[in-house]
Amino acid sequence: MSESHYIEECGRGFRVKHKAEDGWIVFRIDLNSRGVYTPHLPAFLLAEAPQAVVRSDLYYDVGWSDGGRRTLLSEIPWKRRGLGFAETGWFGELDLEWRGTHIHYGRYTRQRYQGFSSTDTTWIATKDRAAFEDLQRALVRFYRRHFKARKDINIVNGDWIKKPKLSWSDLILPERMAEEIRTGAESFISARAQYRGLGLPYRRGFLFAGPPGVGKTFAAKVIFSQLRASAYAFDLKAEIDDDELRRAFRCASEDTPSVLLLEDLDRIVDSKKVSMSYFLNLLDGLQPREGVLVIATTNAPENLDQALLHRPSRFDRVWHFPLPGRIERLRLLEKKGRKHFSGDALHRAADRSSGFTMAYTQEAVVSALLSAVHEKRPPQDSDLAVSVEILARQVRESRKKDGAIKAECQVGFAAANGMRSQ
Repeated sequence: MSESHYIEECGRGFRVKHKAEDGWIVFRIDLNSRGVYTPHLPAFLLAEAPQAVVRSDLYYDVGWSDGGRRTLLSEIPWKRRGLGFAETGWFGELDLEWRGTHIHYGRYTRQRYQGFSSTDTTWIATKDRAAFEDLQRALVRFYRRHFKARKDINIVNGDWIKKPKLSWSDLILPERMAEEIRTGAESFISARAQYRGLGLPYRRGFLFAGPPGVGKTFAAKVIFSQLRASAYAFDLKAEIDDDELRRAFRCASEDTPSVLLLEDLDRIVDSKKVSMSYFLNLLDGLQPREGVLVIATTNAPENLDQALLHRPSRFDRVWHFPLPGRIERLRLLEKKGRKHFSGDALHRAADRSSGFTMAYTQEAVVSALLSAVHEKRPPQDSDLAVSVEILARQVRESRKKDGAIKAECQVGFAAANGMRSQ
């Protein structure tokens, strides 16, 4: 039986038990979307809502090395294994009563032992879709607290990716600016009670402005890495619309404290699929975003609608990221190249790289190292000098054309060369 036929066969049997004429709404959820939380449902019920279980006819898949399937007709294995139960998997049928509404789960699997793979499918039946959505939100909150522990960045229009392992010392900016960003981010996440005690809305907005390559996105990566908060962002390779923006704000608001990154704000607000009035309403309108720190980046703040910039409740702080000075360039050169080049070579590179963005400064080291790799020899100081000179020539030529360094490889969080490249 093919995978599609197997899924349909499971659905047919489930629908027979839950007929539309009796008021049932039946649908399937996939593992690559909301279904990723389903394996954790028994642990959630045990820990927070055992009274919601009306009937359970489950088996626990303990893996082939442990004897295959093991029947679960009571909650004893759940208690013995604790929250770790949900990490391995359950299958069968589970009937719940949530907020006065019956919600039935059918989770089925077809294992193929020789191929070491399986086909899993989950069907849901309810008479009130809103009750299921409420249950799902509670499950997501539980999952965040106990399993992923805020270790991922949730790409709203794509897959999850791991948070980068960065520290505040990796944020190479003018000292006062770096400290302001750190203090602003950390104080927001830790000060919910103080905000409420002072009668202030618990939400903040940061805008990082500056030309491409100066470290705006990298600063957001550091914030994601350092804050114990849920993280949400977009895949910039896909066009964003009102529905995806609404979903992003909703998810971030249900998973607080959280940080929502709106990278390349210029592109978002210029999209024909995004309504400016609707976007402004998401930022500070009728729909609350309590507990959400919104960070946006822009290459050209002067081109943004002034309604975005001239109201503090939308973006309370605006930082302009300058081209790095010699001190910042030297710090980055030392961080990336001290194992391969002499101190004198790094200082000379810092002197000769005036006008470089952070991206160009890092590229000077990368290009020098790749030159040695191509010639199958250890890196030499001369490699760095040549690399800096080539890039400096590109900078001068670019300025002659349009007065600015163009980003040669501008990518977003979910792109292959974005989050994973640092």
